[in-house]
Amino acid sequence: MRYNIHRKLILKRSVIFLFALLSNVIIYAQPQLENFAGIVKDKDGNPIEGVLISIQESTVTSKTNENGEFTIAASGGDKLTFEFEGFEIFSKIINSYEKSFEIALSKLLFGATGQDIVPLAYSSKKKRDISEAVSIITYDDLKERKDMNIMNGLGGLGNGLIVMSNPWSDLGSNPSFYVRGLKTTNPNNAPLVLVDDVERDFGQLNANEITSISVLKDAAALSIYGNRGANGVVLVKTKRGTDNKREIIFNTEVGLAQSLRMPKVLNAYDYARLYNQAQILDGKSPDNLTYSDEDLQAYKDVVDGVSGANPYKYPNVDFYSEFLKSVVKQQQHDLTMRGGNKVAKYFVLLGYMNREGLYKYGDNTFDRYNFRTNIDVTLTNSFTVGLDMAGRLENQTTPGGNYAYSIFGQFANTPSNAYPIFNADGSLGGTNIYKNNPYGLMNKMGQRDQSNRYFNADLIFKLDLSKFIDGLSWNAKGGIDFIDGAIKQLTSSKFAVYELLDDGTYTSNGTADEAKTKNNWYTGKDRQFTFNTSFNYDKSWGESKLTAMGLFYLRELNSLGVSVPYKTVGSVAQAGYSYMGKYLINGVVGYTGSENFARGHRFGLFPAISIGWIISEEDFLKNNNTLSFLKFRASYGITGLDRPLGDRFLFRENWGSAGGYAFGTSGSYREGTDQVRIGNDNLKWETSIKSNIGLDFGFYNNSLLWTIDGFIDNRKDILVRKFATTTSVAGIPLPYENAGETKSWGFDSELAYSKQLNKSWSFAIKGNVMLAYSKIEDVNETYKVDVYQYQKGNPIWQPFGYVSNGFFTQEEIDRRSEGNLTEDEIADGYNVYQNGGNLQAGDIKYKDLNGDFVIDGKDTKPIAKNAIPNASGGITLFLQYKLIDFSAHIMGMGKRDIYMPGVYRSSFNADGNASVYALEAWTPETAETAIYPRLSINNNSNNQQYSDFWFRNGSFIKLKTVELGINLPELLVKRVGISKTRFYINGYNLLSFDHVKDYDPENPDAALNRYPFQRIYTLGLNVTF
Repeated sequence: MRYNIHRKLILKRSVIFLFALLSNVIIYAQPQLENFAGIVKDKDGNPIEGVLISIQESTVTSKTNENGEFTIAASGGDKLTFEFEGFEIFSKIINSYEKSFEIALSKLLFGATGQDIVPLAYSSKKKRDISEAVSIITYDDLKERKDMNIMNGLGGLGNGLIVMSNPWSDLGSNPSFYVRGLKTTNPNNAPLVLVDDVERDFGQLNANEITSISVLKDAAALSIYGNRGANGVVLVKTKRGTDNKREIIFNTEVGLAQSLRMPKVLNAYDYARLYNQAQILDGKSPDNLTYSDEDLQAYKDVVDGVSGANPYKYPNVDFYSEFLKSVVKQQQHDLTMRGGNKVAKYFVLLGYMNREGLYKYGDNTFDRYNFRTNIDVTLTNSFTVGLDMAGRLENQTTPGGNYAYSIFGQFANTPSNAYPIFNADGSLGGTNIYKNNPYGLMNKMGQRDQSNRYFNADLIFKLDLSKFIDGLSWNAKGGIDFIDGAIKQLTSSKFAVYELLDDGTYTSNGTADEAKTKNNWYTGKDRQFTFNTSFNYDKSWGESKLTAMGLFYLRELNSLGVSVPYKTVGSVAQAGYSYMGKYLINGVVGYTGSENFARGHRFGLFPAISIGWIISEEDFLKNNNTLSFLKFRASYGITGLDRPLGDRFLFRENWGSAGGYAFGTSGSYREGTDQVRIGNDNLKWETSIKSNIGLDFGFYNNSLLWTIDGFIDNRKDILVRKFATTTSVAGIPLPYENAGETKSWGFDSELAYSKQLNKSWSFAIKGNVMLAYSKIEDVNETYKVDVYQYQKGNPIWQPFGYVSNGFFTQEEIDRRSEGNLTEDEIADGYNVYQNGGNLQAGDIKYKDLNGDFVIDGKDTKPIAKNAIPNASGGITLFLQYKLIDFSAHIMGMGKRDIYMPGVYRSSFNADGNASVYALEAWTPETAETAIYPRLSINNNSNNQQYSDFWFRNGSFIKLKTVELGINLPELLVKRVGISKTRFYINGYNLLSFDHVKDYDPENPDAALNRYPFQRIYTLGLNVTF
């Protein structure tokens, strides 16, 4: 017994001794912490309050006080990082013998190092630790864009982001976004757009409430979104309060907007003259033309402004100048308040924008009111609650009632000699053919008042659980969105126009009835609920750091007119590990469900992995004076797309009304029902397999930064219809199948350089470029005899059409009708049956590609590039001299073709208008130099075929923004309690260098069937208190 007690005692003492010894070994093995102190100032010697000081690969941080002073517990050899908004990030390796030091931070030049914290999906990382492919657009990039829709101003700013403006309405319609080009043959190539991790539109947000926009591009950044991330993600982050800086900023600006590239159509004389020419070429006798020589001279007199000319009988109306203002006024006023302390932080914005409408007549204006409050309150040392609320009210008034959005079409399609706006007696001009006098549409057809209301609120919880498990935290966020759209419309269905007859009297067309009908209806009523919650782990020890996240999220959207809510649900497991601050690995697995597929096919796993190697931390590159930073990145993973067609529930069959029958002795009619779509229970999402390799360079202490990424995206399981045909029995399309495949590849790159030349001069320049290509691997096509007709092997959305071969000459037409052609001419398509065979000299010839002497669908082939560019990019320049600053931004798109808009392709068709291109049309006299086919007043379908003849080079470079700013001296403004005052003048959409001059290559339909692009000149004042 004593022996056993003695043995236990010895064992117990031995364990205590070993534990104490091990503890001392551990204690002495760990670096000894010492207190370091310092002061942080700017280059002018002013202390900076609120600078964040952190130790690399550690969670220890400190902040400077109002005198710029700080203390921090660290070890000799640690690397301290100093960060403050508006200043360059500064790093310093500290030594044990230097316990006190002074740091001077340089103001961040536009386009320099950018922000160090990069927002990602439900998280953020330091730029240094990023192994994913992400590009950032900061507030400094955005603030100079004066478009009513902030999304339109992103062109050329985001590396890898294509922005195609769509000016549908004066509201400022959303553009089309593409991340790294096209990926699927289906219509939906748009990225997922999120605001503060919630699916929301941001086009009408105020730029002053946005802090950054992240473009997420590779699988490592996108797999967290599962079957909704395949097309990329545009993630917007709004501003939040700070506990180190309190400021009030008032920004006011007024501007003038001018319409660009208005359509160039024929004046009355040229229209009448060429109309006669078209009739002659159609075979009409010169003695029986619509316009006599006297008529032509009368039109010419009116056009030339000859005294005594009669503009009522021989009108010459420029509808654009008659009904549109040359310039319109716009204004925007914003008040932001930002600040806080260790307990509460806040950001508040109040904004107002107004723009006059383009129309000279009728009530026509647009107003927008914005507000946002983002508030964070620290209730305890470990528990924080946030409440974000934002709202927006948009009101637009347009004349014309039901015709509000068709007035531009009237401008483009009505000939200038159709009628005078007003007759001599003051009545409205018009004819039996041209009844829609725009003045009548604007002033007698009523008014349309459209109102959109948006409100969203997010409740955010953050709980630090480190007292239970070191490094553990919990986050949760619940959000609600209310979107309401309504239209109040006062409409009249009739007004009369009057045509002047040869005897001097007028005949009425239409009925004068100005009684108005009131109509009110909702255009939208959306209710969205979102929720996400996560456990997060962030722990450093020794030279290792581990991060992890387990996330669950859901979304439900109820929309007006939609009986079944849209639902999304998913969960995520994510982990990252870094060793020695230079070896990085991150893994993520998303498990996401979609309502769009049958049970058993709704959920899937979407894994991804990324690695990073900060090569500049290796001994062979450390302390290199030229190459200050070098990182290698690579990623591979899977994402998906659950709604490529926009339609829902494609797995279900659909039935609809079709025909009917007589029933019973009375023969009463009964409507029939028929199947209109065949379902497929085996459908699933499109699968995107993405790989990415990237390099990040920093030269000369990171004053020169260069990022380059190469990417490949293999899209599988694309929804296509088998053989693209119909069933032989039911006569309806076959069901969709996951049978298509595409491949996309390319690279994107960004280069930024900044330099403080001396105390007076500084400059920065940055640019980005992307090349993106695609190829169709399989779309389950039916068999084709001619290989050139397969989509396979061609780019996504490749245009197919006829190949033009010049114009027919009269000799060719004659010999063709006589059958007297050479073998070469026969082989070249001169003897083909082309659109009925009723061809004339000056008509377009098309090549008979398959040699069957018939021009038909079998003779179409790839004929041009797509309008979505293969190349895009932008350059931004910033210069500063003392208190004067200057910036400019250029954006461009290349390797794209555009199809000429309607009025430029067809002249006189159905009594329609004609563009100035008709002046260069084929005639027997201009046969050698003509660039436009012969004119015809008939529906000449031959010359309107979809062919390469009507495509033009759509590449362009635009000077998007120029801004000049002047800051008042701080000593002057501080006397009245102001910390900064800046006056600026801004020009937006200033110049375009392109291959077409009569319409905008970015969107050729602008100003034809939709609003024109705007050039905007702005004068502004920014005051910071």
